[in-house]
Amino acid sequence: KKFKKEDAGYDFSFLTDEMLRNPEKAVSAFKEEKIKTVYRHLKIKKDKVTFIDHHTAHAYYASFASTFQKKDHVVLTLDGWGDGKNQTVWQVKNKKIKLIAESSENNIGRLFRFVTLFLGMMPGEHEYKVMGMAPYAKKEYMLKCYEKFKNISKIKNMMIVNKNRPGDLWTFMKEIWTYERFDNISGAVQHFAEEFSCNLVKDIYKTTKIPRLVLSGGVLMNVKVNKKISEIKNIKEIFVPPSPGDESLCLGGLYYLNENNNNNKTLTNVYLGYDIDDKSVKNYPWKKLKKKYKIITNIK
Repeated sequence: KKFKKEDAGYDFSFLTDEMLRNPEKAVSAFKEEKIKTVYRHLKIKKDKVTFIDHHTAHAYYASFASTFQKKDHVVLTLDGWGDGKNQTVWQVKNKKIKLIAESSENNIGRLFRFVTLFLGMMPGEHEYKVMGMAPYAKKEYMLKCYEKFKNISKIKNMMIVNKNRPGDLWTFMKEIWTYERFDNISGAVQHFAEEFSCNLVKDIYKTTKIPRLVLSGGVLMNVKVNKKISEIKNIKEIFVPPSPGDESLCLGGLYYLNENNNNNKTLTNVYLGYDIDDKSVKNYPWKKLKKKYKIITNIK
């Protein structure tokens, strides 16, 4: 019942036109509103609320969820945006995690978001459909689209950074792709994601010489990108945690705070639903099924 109150949501009345013209001030005000909402909603005192950096939470979730906790490994996070960055690289040695590179110029997530919108779908939700349409493009036409924008980025010091990126990426995309087919556009942005992610990982290995890699962030929900990374010669093992997008940031925040308290107990299973026991299975109305059935319990 305590979660079904009318005042459970945020009060956005503080977002005036004047406030929106000052992003830093708006972000600060929104943090204050979050603290007020947590107190109003759960009666947690304001001085007990802690804000964790977006990519730190991504990295800690991935590292502590991985099977490499007792081995040296590298964590790579890639996404559209989070607390001023869209890429970080972390080196984990002797169970100590350290940030070794970060960038705010990684264009993979932004391109996917814009292409999703450009193709008439919902950005931040339907990027997987762009990935799904990519294989339908013929390589010749896909590469034609890719050539038009591949020089907006480059790899430098374990980071994806801007090269010849136009100031207005959205207008640039409309100019180069207005008369291109949807599958060729999808294929081009998928190819961009695969090429730059793989070249980035190769550069990270060149510096760290660590063959184990953990991946996190919204961009790395792209299973085709992950497959390509897994095929890189020097990468012996990769781990992609369940649901590495923003929905798992809450777990990353817990891992981060628990590590500082020397009290990390990680999840061994992400199924957090209700238990189904043998009795509930046997009592299920199986008679409604037309086909014959056999109940098997106690599977080992």
